[in-house]
Amino acid sequence: HTMGWSPEGAAGRRRVAARGDRDGGNKRGGGGGRRWRREGGAAAAAGAAEAAGDGDEGGRGGEGGGSLPPAWLRAHLSGCGHQEYRELVLEVQSVRSRCNAEASKREALEIGYNSLRQDNERLKKLYMEKLINFADQFECHSKYQSLKGELDEADRKLVNMKAEHEKTVEKLEQEHQMKTAELEKQMACFVVQQSANEATISQLQQELAGHKMKVDALNKHLSHVAADTELQYQHEIQELRDWIMVEQQEKNELLKKLQIAETELLISKTKQAEQLRESISNRHVETLKQKVMKLRKENESLKRQLANSDSADL
Repeated sequence: HTMGWSPEGAAGRRRVAARGDRDGGNKRGGGGGRRWRREGGAAAAAGAAEAAGDGDEGGRGGEGGGSLPPAWLRAHLSGCGHQEYRELVLEVQSVRSRCNAEASKREALEIGYNSLRQDNERLKKLYMEKLINFADQFECHSKYQSLKGELDEADRKLVNMKAEHEKTVEKLEQEHQMKTAELEKQMACFVVQQSANEATISQLQQELAGHKMKVDALNKHLSHVAADTELQYQHEIQELRDWIMVEQQEKNELLKKLQIAETELLISKTKQAEQLRESISNRHVETLKQKVMKLRKENESLKRQLANSDSADL
């Protein structure tokens, strides 16, 4: 089992494993980011894989199936003692256990990172929701303030309107009471007047019944009188017709006499006209005679004057 093993090789393996462990521990304690997990975990995984691979090869190469060192370890342990070999094996096992622990821590850290990232996204969403809610609340608060002012103004107006309404209601109640009293008085007057009207109506109905009876009697009497009057009128009309016929005959006779008288009058008028013309002509002849006599007298006087004038000239 100690063939091919050397202390220098074991020391080199220890230095590599320690450096990987140190680098992983420094990065784990310093940053906490992805880089140290990636580098430290890779170094630890490389060391663990190398140790595991060598262990597997040693296990497969051993004839008895015990815990044989790997091939490179056996090659370097050929010149080393049993005590140093055991120390190296223990150191390799511790390095392997540390690598496994680091891998477990790496997985746990990745899980934590994923959960933190999810929590961060969730918190971002919650923050945005809270911010939106805050903006909505702020807007609602401003609207609430404006609506509160409007509500206060509306309350003041409502109080004023309520006071005016109460005054109006009181005034209307007073007017209603006054109108009610007046209407009650009018109703009492109307009741009295209605009773009087009913009495008057009953009296008028009785009088109307009496008048109807009188009218019926008068209608009967009027029918009899109308019949008698119609007979009388017919007799009178017939008498008037007879009288008109007699008058027409007399008129015709008078017309004949009038025509005869007109003819006689016309003859007498013609005679009178002739006589008038004769008298007028006679008067005209007398007038002419008088004028001739007058002219003769004037002529004689003119002759005398002329003769006198001639004698005067001589």
